[in-house]
Amino acid sequence: PYCVMEQFAMADQWEFYPSQVEGMSASIYVNLSYREFSRFANANQLAWMSIRFLQQREDGLSHPEEFESLCAIEDACVDKLEEASVEAHYVGRNTSHGGRDYYFYTCD
Repeated sequence: PYCVMEQFAMADQWEFYPSQVEGMSASIYVNLSYREFSRFANANQLAWMSIRFLQQREDGLSHPEEFESLCAIEDACVDKLEEASVEAHYVGRNTSHGGRDYYFYTCD
């Protein structure tokens, strides 16, 4: 049984934060429109997907040659969730240590 995705009239508020994670460079990208998480009471489970880079910069961030592939992966994940009509909300990603983690809130 899947939770049906509800449509919310909410503008995305994506923000980028350069940071450090465990002493290494990090790039954090988060949708601040989800600060009011109470709107998504059914989506109370954190899920994430991790990928490792084929190439990385010395500081552990993504290499420019992989930029297009990383964008395609991110877009495909979001598109598949929307097609599946599962209540899942893509809320952000962390890029560091030679990989990228994508974060979602879901009910399953």
